[in-house]
Amino acid sequence: MLASAIAAAGRCSGLRDLVESTWLGLGAPACGLTQTQLEEAREYFDLLEQHEEAGDLPDFEAFEEAMSNLYAPPAADADESLQIMTIHQAKGLEFDSVILPGMGRGVRSGGNQLLRWAEVEGLDGEERLLMLAPIDAAGEEPSEIGEWLKKLAKQKDDYESLRLLYVACTRAREELHLIGHISWKFDSKTNSPVLKKPWHNSFLRHLWPEVAEEYEKHFAPLKKQLVQAIEAVFGEEEPEEVAAAEGEETYERVPTLLTRVSAAPVMPEIPDAPFGAQGLDLGASPSAAAGDEGEDEVFLRHASPEMKHAGTVVHAFLQRIGNDGIEQWGSHRIRAARPEIDGALRRLGVLDPQKRSAAADRVIDALEATLEHPEARHFFDPENTEVHNEWPITGMLGGRVVNGIIDRTFVDRDGIRWIVDYKTSAHEGSGRDEFLRRKTDLYRRQLDDYAALLAALHGCDVSSIRRALFFPLLGEIVQWQG
Repeated sequence: MLASAIAAAGRCSGLRDLVESTWLGLGAPACGLTQTQLEEAREYFDLLEQHEEAGDLPDFEAFEEAMSNLYAPPAADADESLQIMTIHQAKGLEFDSVILPGMGRGVRSGGNQLLRWAEVEGLDGEERLLMLAPIDAAGEEPSEIGEWLKKLAKQKDDYESLRLLYVACTRAREELHLIGHISWKFDSKTNSPVLKKPWHNSFLRHLWPEVAEEYEKHFAPLKKQLVQAIEAVFGEEEPEEVAAAEGEETYERVPTLLTRVSAAPVMPEIPDAPFGAQGLDLGASPSAAAGDEGEDEVFLRHASPEMKHAGTVVHAFLQRIGNDGIEQWGSHRIRAARPEIDGALRRLGVLDPQKRSAAADRVIDALEATLEHPEARHFFDPENTEVHNEWPITGMLGGRVVNGIIDRTFVDRDGIRWIVDYKTSAHEGSGRDEFLRRKTDLYRRQLDDYAALLAALHGCDVSSIRRALFFPLLGEIVQWQG
């Protein structure tokens, strides 16, 4: 039956028809399904039809999310003695008995919003002020206004959570059943399992001062069994702390294994002067060599996706090294960061374990090579001034908008301003010099443009700014001025 369905995939009018006809062909309705179960199947087919395009699911993540919000309909033969509803739906109603499950579960916070805002009273108590705070750039210290607005939003969420708990509890006339779970962790100080505090945005947190003793009483008999189980697994070694920090709840996101793109994606055209951009018109670019546009894109297409992502992670760690100070980093710290590197690659979409391991090796090799390279350490000299890492810069050159990110720029102890661009390209075999020459030709214009913008910004001669391409995996630095 399944072989016939696969063969008919191209002839069916839609994905819903293919799946539903296969379901019917397998005899599912004749398997003793109730009327409610048949209705549930119909709702699934309806949802599948809503998300399909040309016999496929272009956004499988969106379909999975919609599936998670698809609830079973009420039983056709059920009476009204049991009703399941949200707290908002129950507002204004009363019931003989109320059961409130999931007290230990928390609600996800808003995360790092692109823009936070709040309307607050002025000092005179009458004027209304609008407070705005955009998201902090990577590597920057959090803004005071942004942190204050984040704290204000958390306080509002706490009040709203408490209000909803009050609404839920006051729906009961005779009986109220509260059901809440709590997690435990291994405490290395007491060398025993201990209960964790409820998640900060859960209903249980509001009641914890009153019910904590009851939870401890029921947890006590389990401690001995847990200690025995831990010793059986870890022996005399102390188990690693892998649980979430106290007061937090973990959400493990299952990576999407299937990614689909349209057959012929079309990128929108970029206008000559977007949004009437204003900036410094410095005349022609210092190295506006004709015919080199698009070479960077051609090169990137030659690199494998996991190696490009490895370069992204290298940039992120070099930014951190620049912020922390190179003296704070050594080979041992870099190797200890491998789980973090692995997680970063996974989030970027490198899901194959072997490819992710190879990419992580490349990241570690590049970072260690940076620490061992005497000239590269000069880039991270603590006596350097006017230091910026991953610094976005925008301006006008010869009537065109130049928009980019400088990996690292600084003024060294001799007063020379530098622009450094990290390149994680690798090259094996002969032709090394030719490889470096081609890479330099490819990126020369980009760094010369950055130098022209910095010269205008700081009022200095563009020829005094030194540009450098650093290839950590090759141990090479190519630099020039003028």
